This record gives sequence, structure tokens and C-alpha cells, in this order.
Amino acid sequence: MAETDPISIAGTPGTNRTLMKKKILGVLYKNGPGSITDISKLFRLSIPTTASIINELTNDGWVGQTGMGNSAGGRPPVLYGLQPHAKYIVGIDVSRRHSRLAVFTLANSPVGNIVEIPVGLENSDNTTQILTDHVSKLLKSNDIPQSKLLGYGIAMPGLHDVRKGINYSYQLPGNTSVATLFSETLEGHVCIENDTKSMALGEAWFGRAKGIKDALCLNIGTGIGMGIIIDGKIFRGQSGFSGEFGHIQLVTDGKLCYCGKTGCLETVASGAEIVRKAKKSIAGGMTSLISDFVSDTSAIDLKTIIQAASEGDIFSIQLLEDTSEHLARGLAMVIHLLNPQMIIIGGSLSAAGPLISEPIRHKLTKYTIGQILQDVSIQISDLGRDAILLGTIPYVLSNYFELQSDNY
Repeated sequence: MAETDPISIAGTPGTNRTLMKKKILGVLYKNGPGSITDISKLFRLSIPTTASIINELTNDGWVGQTGMGNSAGGRPPVLYGLQPHAKYIVGIDVSRRHSRLAVFTLANSPVGNIVEIPVGLENSDNTTQILTDHVSKLLKSNDIPQSKLLGYGIAMPGLHDVRKGINYSYQLPGNTSVATLFSETLEGHVCIENDTKSMALGEAWFGRAKGIKDALCLNIGTGIGMGIIIDGKIFRGQSGFSGEFGHIQLVTDGKLCYCGKTGCLETVASGAEIVRKAKKSIAGGMTSLISDFVSDTSAIDLKTIIQAASEGDIFSIQLLEDTSEHLARGLAMVIHLLNPQMIIIGGSLSAAGPLISEPIRHKLTKYTIGQILQDVSIQISDLGRDAILLGTIPYVLSNYFELQSDNY
């Protein structure tokens, strides 16, 4: 798909008008429907020029009338907004051992069901092709032709350099760009982002962090990541590596982490570590409700532990308590540095709800200056695992429409 095809204009010189159309579409996505007068004022265009552009976008199927605006004394203005099904975005959340895929409209609504497959970056040698095959099936099952796709948003863990398109945690031969690899197999416009930053983007646009200027978004699953929102913008750092919260050293001379360092927070507080402790203890004879939910010890996962804790299992509750202690110690450091307004707990561990947020809140009082802590609200994500997928939508559209967003 040629990127400029959907909004090219016959008979116009250069790219200025095409660029303006992209910007107008971006604003209609971000702000919702607007009148020709509103749009002309925003971009300092004449009314005839704005009307001409809106007419062309309408003829191309991008824009349609959505109703009437408020009158300032005369005839109510016609409002124009994006047609939700003009184009679609495919969001892909690739983790270490699982992947989730969904097709979204321009109104951020999923088309059909979210597809989950047990294929990730660490348990398959052909992840890219498998994902491509599932995307094709997903599009076919929803009668969406390839030509209707605006692009693909792919979220993945690891140190992803957004400038070079290289993921240093999952390197390809010859430092091939991950974006290039996916573009070749998916045949389209591909945007790749770190999964935790995608989660933060999802929270900023659609979740708890919407309208919040300073927030920390914890992504706690197999590993631990942190999306940082400062002054309403996602903070990425020089190379896009910010937020590696799971790799701060918390335990002196602690266990070796897969990153090559020792004593990382992930070695004592990640979902993987919670599961490891549960398996070891139950295999050693620990009595727990967990044993009632699985056929054998190898089947224990974080979901099982949370289920047991929610039913009052003391062992499972203690696992979460121990985890909250480590998380609180790590969070205290960041709270003292950044003075956030909100901390949002997301990822797989967010399913524990108050069983994890309340212990963290309580333990933070031991490690954080009271005047700083009193301004911090600790929330469980109401988007859950979907935050990462949802975050791929504005990421793709911000790139495609060249949208300058407060949250991007």
C-alpha cells in the first residue's frame, strides 16, 4: 500500500496540500468532529480552501457529516468527522511466549474478537510468519481487504531503539531492523514500539492516565517495565530505552538476571518470579488452594495464583505481599525523583486488583516521604492487558497523520 495513495489529490502541486489533509485527519481523530470554520481557524486556512479539502476527504470516504454544532446566532454549523470504517489498524502485542492481535476502526473499536496465540519471541523460530498468517486469517474472517489497512502497530518487549528500528533484546542477524522484517512479511506501513510505552500510550489516550500530566504506568507480567508520562507526554529518553524499571538493582549480590546483571527487581518481583516461587514451594509440600486448580505443578501460572489469593489462600496472598514489598521499595526511588500524580498498575499482575495495589500503597509509607506520597494516587488499570493493544492505535495514526499529540 502506497502511504500517500488514500489522500493524494489530483492536480495539486507538491505535497503541502497532501500534508494538510493528513494533519486535518489527525486532528479529527484526536479531537473528534469539527466544523469547517473550526478547522480553518485551527490551521489558519481560508474557508473556501478548508471546504475544498473537506469535500475531497468526503469524496475519498475518509470524512462524513456527523451532525450539527452549536449555533452562535445563525445557522448551526455542519460537523465533519472521520468515517470509522474508512481504514483499519492492526494492533499486535508480541510478548515472550504469547501474542495478541486485533483489528481496530478509526473510532478505536475492535472489529471481531481479539486473537490470542501461544507464540512469542522466545518459543518460536518463525514468529513473524506465524503472526502474518494469523493477521491474514483475521482480515479474511472480518471481510477486510488489505487495501483498507492504514498500518500495523506492533508492541514488543525489550530495548527497542525507535530511531534505528533495532530491538537489542531480540536481535536479528546483521542487526536487521525489526520494522523492516515485519514490513516485508506484512506488506504495509509498520510501527514498532516497546510494549510498556505502548501500554502508557493506551492509558494516556483511553485509560486512567487520560488528562493526567505526570504518571507512572507499571507493566508487570513476565517482566517489569515502566511507562513514564511527564507533562502529558510519553518520556522515551535519548534512544527510547527509558522505563527499564525491572532492571534497577534492588538486591545486593542477588540472583543473576537475564539482562546479565545481578539483583534486578525482576529477579524478586516479576510475575515469572512469583510463579517460580509457587512451583518450588508446592513441589516441596506447601499446602495451598493452587493445587486444587491445576493437574500438576508445571501448570501453575500467575492467573492461578491470583485466583487462589482472591479465594483467601494464605500462601498466595503472602506471595503477593512479598512482591509488593519489593515493588514498593523500587517505586519509592522513582516517586522521590519524579513526584508523579498517579501510578497505574497494569500487565498480568493487575488482575490481582486490591490484593496487590493495597499492599504496595501501605508499604510505600515505609519508604517514601509523606509530603510526596500524599499526592500520589495508586490505581489498577481498567484496560488491563488491552492497554498495550489500544496503545498501538494512536502510535500508528500519529505517525501516519503526522499528528503532534500531547500524549505522543
